[in-house]
Amino acid sequence: MAFYSGTATDAYDLLTIIKTQAVANGWTLLRGTTTELILYSDGMGGEDNIYIGFQLFTNGDGVNMRLSSFTGYANTGTFAQQPNYTANVFVYLHSGNEPYWLNITKKRILGAVKIYEPLDDLQKNPVYQIFHNGYLDAFGAPSTLPMPYALVGGGNTSTLRWSSVSTDLPARPIVFTPFPRWVKAMSLVQGFTNTMPYTADPEGNLFAMPITIFTNYTNATDPYSVTSVTERCLIGEFDGLIKVLASGGIKSEDTVTIDSVDYIVIQNGLKTEFQEYFAIRKV
Repeated sequence: MAFYSGTATDAYDLLTIIKTQAVANGWTLLRGTTTELILYSDGMGGEDNIYIGFQLFTNGDGVNMRLSSFTGYANTGTFAQQPNYTANVFVYLHSGNEPYWLNITKKRILGAVKIYEPLDDLQKNPVYQIFHNGYLDAFGAPSTLPMPYALVGGGNTSTLRWSSVSTDLPARPIVFTPFPRWVKAMSLVQGFTNTMPYTADPEGNLFAMPITIFTNYTNATDPYSVTSVTERCLIGEFDGLIKVLASGGIKSEDTVTIDSVDYIVIQNGLKTEFQEYFAIRKV
């Protein structure tokens, strides 16, 4: 695992940085142009086949980045013609400086980006977007969920501008499982919501927890289940990304230490309420 931070000069520079650092940390470059990046990894244990992609495209006065996952690679195919191409998660960027934070393993690329244009008529406050492309830490055997891709970005509409982002998507990931063997039509959320009745610790202690992914479904056939009662089936959790209650004056870009591990704090889009913060592992 490696952590990087800095400032990209624009969206195209950010794509180059992702490419450079991914290759330096065990990913194989399958395609790399000024606007497209397709990577392959055999995972942490050398037994997986993980294919992920990043694609830039102009959107008015902005530049958006599409996150995609695949089940293989077709050398002669376009980005959209890759096997089991997914296309509905985006990070909304622009042509100016973009501070970034990256945490890269051979299983996934996790990061965050900050967009701030104080002279922009549509947005005078910084907006943060967290992104994730690659595998979750899945629960259960590989035969249960053999390719647990999780795509996270600022939204799932291609035409949005960065100034339209209010909240990003760590709480509502697109979990792409091309060969699910147990649950269909998964509707996924994370197990920590900002509607839960938490209050800030008056002593300023930081509360943190993993982000657990599950699906809700009604099981009418299990003899040990109450018919028509919605149950939760756990799928997995993010690696390197946690939810924190940013009490005690903690704010975005602060470094906090949890169980002797350093994390960088990132707010949820524009949200600055104490329950609207995540943290990305730095080491």
